[in-house]
Parts: sequence; structure tokens; C-alpha cells
Amino acid sequence: MPHRARPRDLAARPRPATPQRPAARAPRPRWLPALAASLLLLLTQPCGAQEIPGLRANLERTVHELAVGIGPRHQDAPQAYSRAAARITALLSRWGVPHETIPVPGARNTPPIIVAHPGGPPAPPANPPAPGAPPVLDMPPPPAPLILGAHYDTVPGAPGAADNASGVAILLETARLLHSPPRVKAWRGLPLPPPPGAVRVAFFPNEEAPNFMTTASGSVAYAALLAATPAPPGRIVAVDTVGLSPRAAETGILAALFGNGVAVGARGPSGPLARDLAAALADRLPVDTVVTDSGGAWIDRSDHTAFTSHGWQGALLTSPGVALAACVHAPCDTPDILDPRIMEKTVLGLVEFAARAPHARAPAPGP
Repeated sequence: MPHRARPRDLAARPRPATPQRPAARAPRPRWLPALAASLLLLLTQPCGAQEIPGLRANLERTVHELAVGIGPRHQDAPQAYSRAAARITALLSRWGVPHETIPVPGARNTPPIIVAHPGGPPAPPANPPAPGAPPVLDMPPPPAPLILGAHYDTVPGAPGAADNASGVAILLETARLLHSPPRVKAWRGLPLPPPPGAVRVAFFPNEEAPNFMTTASGSVAYAALLAATPAPPGRIVAVDTVGLSPRAAETGILAALFGNGVAVGARGPSGPLARDLAAALADRLPVDTVVTDSGGAWIDRSDHTAFTSHGWQGALLTSPGVALAACVHAPCDTPDILDPRIMEKTVLGLVEFAARAPHARAPAPGP
């Protein structure tokens, strides 16, 4: 009889294990992606960059008002020229920044030099001793001022957004922030506002041809006025045509090579000023610094030149490749060739530069 295989005991057959359901994951907090994005943004920001609410919008608005709302501003367009000066003084008055206006002697159809004092005006000069009285020997000399200057005129036919509504807008915001500094972490410990009379923000008329470096020039008139005072020569930075965008083909080859930055130019005796200025800006922007006694004709083509002949240190703050910028002095000098991010970072650097100037480290006067 053939052997029959015994059927396997089905009951003894091991049952497959029941698959375990994976444990339910805790829901990811909705704020986590936003937090990660914020941390990434902070890590990728340049050192020292700070966001000031409304700063970029203010810069764009002022450039648009001057270049589009007013247009060319020069002696042969006296109404527009006067409107530009009135706009500058109106903003300073709105922000409570002390300022004065100084006429340019003998210049026709010319609005005044406008000088803002973000730390307060300088103290009036002391009365000289009466005849026969002993001289006062312990009177400290007046401080050497720092001037941040920009011209607000244009050549005929040019709206002047870059040259030089950009410089005017940058210095208006610099004066505002120096006068009423916001609570920014990077600025804690800085002497803001600066001491009275230590920093002046000047807006000059008649700096374009044919008035440049003539007696009709605002910077020439103001430099001569200061030379007649007992204050020693100080430092001046001319802010002129800042923020040319390398994305615009009209701004020249060098701007595209250097990228979103600025250029600082000075002659040899003003090298310390140029290096201090570049150091304050370098945390935020690429800075091309040129200090030379030969070549570089672009270095002398702005308002600081009138002061260096009186013994001041002077530097030009401008855009890389400005000498090749096709739209400067042309109808295409409109707001669209400017990068407001460059202008915004320039303001922040100038505020820190002014606060860290040598006057800020001087001991406070006694009672």
C-alpha cells in the first residue's frame, strides 16, 4: 500500500505577522518654514546690513520727484531750480533737521546753498576779549567739521536722476537718520546724533558746467566762507551719481564689471579719508577705492574739489565706471537706471561713517 503523505497541520503553520501601522507623525508647525526662511535670509545678508522701514521708498520717491516731477534744474529753468531747493528744505523742516540757507554771491537765477546740521548747529563764536583785557588762553579751538555734500543742479535737457538726484536723496536720508536715529542693533553704542556742528550735510547749486569751480559755484562760495572762519580745515565727501545699475546697458562697461557697488576716489593727501569711508561702506557694498596723484580725472569732477584747495581732505563717492556712463548728462538719465538697493546701503554706510568720524571720539566738553 503506497505511503500517503500526511497533510501538514494547518493549525501549526505560523501565521504571518500583522504589519504594524507607522506611528502618526506630529504635524509640522506652520511657522517652521517661515522661521527657516528668516534664518537663511539673515545668514545671507552682508555683515552690518540693516533694514530701515521706509528708507528705500523715501529714496525712490525723492529721486522721482526731482527727476520726473521737476525735471532739469539749472539757471535757465529758474522755476524748476527753485522748486528743487524748496523740496529739499521742506523735507528737512518736516523731519525737524536744523538747516540754513546761504546765497551764492553774484550768481544769477540761483537758489541758495542749503546746509543741514543733523546734530544741531555749531556754537556761536565766542566774543573777542575787550581791548586791553588779557587773552583767553584755555579756549578750545572749534572742531574741524565733516561735510557730506551733493549738488542739486543738472545740465540742460537732463532729468538728472543719477546726476544728481541720487546724491540729494541719499544725503537727505542720511541727515534724517543722523538727526533721529532709529533703534538699530548695529548702531548701538554709536554717538548718534553727532555733536553740534560736527557734521554738516550740504546741498550745492551751480556745480555743472559752465559754473563748476567758478565763483558762481555753490561749493566754491561755501568753501571760501568757511576758510574765513577760525575753524580748521575738515573733511568733505561729495556724493555724486551713486546707484547706477549694472543691469542697465547705458551705465557703461565698468559698472557691469564691478557689480552692485560704489567707488571712492581721492588724491594722495586725502587718502586717510578715502580709506575710512571705504571701510564704513565695505560691510554693505563692494567698494572700488582709488587714491592717486596721477590720472583719474573723474576724481576731481565734483564738489569736494573746491575745499581741497583750502587744505581740506576731500573724497568723491560715486558709481564704478561713472566716467563711461552713457546716460549721465543725457535725456536717458531717468530713475530706471538706478538701483535703490545700492542707494539704501550707501545711506547706512554714511550714517555709520559720520558717527565714527574723529569728532565722535573727542572728549565731551566740560561744564
